[in-house]
Amino acid sequence: MHKSNVSRRLTLLFYYATLSKVRFMDKDSDKNSANAEDEIEEKELSEMDVKKIMIFRQIGAKIAYYRTLRQMTQAELAKRANLSKGSIGRIERGKYNKGVPISTLLDIAEGLRIELASLVTFSEEEKKVWWEIDKHML
Repeated sequence: MHKSNVSRRLTLLFYYATLSKVRFMDKDSDKNSANAEDEIEEKELSEMDVKKIMIFRQIGAKIAYYRTLRQMTQAELAKRANLSKGSIGRIERGKYNKGVPISTLLDIAEGLRIELASLVTFSEEEKKVWWEIDKHML
């Protein structure tokens, strides 16, 4: 296998391991959270709602992925992005109301020293794997 393909596969593997870790942490935090923002109302979701949730969670997982690659804590990223640690945690778990402003994503991307596009664009391979991982977790 070509070296760049191996590198890409390892990167995707690490990304999805991070994504799974975020999902596991998310389940634990839901059980213990007294924070109203973290509670999900039980209701029938439209297809558009599901797509939004999937995108929000994937952006959050990418933030956690890049933060982990840079060996940063949530507190360190929060300081660089002028946000609270709790906000970073909610964003990484995809648990924020009605989305995150572009200005906040720009601050996070700058704190991570990456382009905003790295957080909001998804390859076809990422989309396929994402739907497989998350279709059982919604």
